Amino acid sequence: MSWSFDISAAPLGEWVTITETRKGKDGKTELVESKEYRHEWVWLFTKCMKKVRTRWLPPSRFNAAGRWDGLATGEAPIAWHPYIVPDDPVMPGSGE
Repeated sequence: MSWSFDISAAPLGEWVTITETRKGKDGKTELVESKEYRHEWVWLFTKCMKKVRTRWLPPSRFNAAGRWDGLATGEAPIAWHPYIVPDDPVMPGSGE
C-alpha cells in the first residue's frame, strides 16, 4: 500500500468497553465495566520530511481536540501509511 494524503482517513483507534469480574470487600464477585482506548499505530510523514511511528491521542481535559503522539498540538501530518508488522522470516533449511 502506498502513502495516503487523506489524513481524515487515517485510523484513530477506538473506545472499547471492558467487562471484568472483581471481588468486593465482602467477598462477593461483581461485574465491572470500564472504557479503554485502543490505539492504532500508523506511520506519518510530516511537513519537515520526517517519518514517525505514532498513534492518535483522543481528546482529553488537557487537549480538547486530540492530537498525534509526538507532534505538536495543531500540527498536521501531510501523509499517513498503515503500520504493518512483518512476519518473521523463514530461515533456509528450517523445513517450512
